[in-house]
Amino acid sequence: MAKIYLILLFIITGSMLCALDPWGDPVLMAGSMTVMAEVWIEDVPASMA
Repeated sequence: MAKIYLILLFIITGSMLCALDPWGDPVLMAGSMTVMAEVWIEDVPASMA
């Protein structure tokens, strides 16, 4: 029975980690119609990659 609870704990923990939003809230620029994004690849800005 303890093994079932342990497996359920791992499943729930894993699903909660996948559900986190790694990007956060977008920044809104007043008066701008341009869509901009800051992209990083392996902790390096994509414009420098």
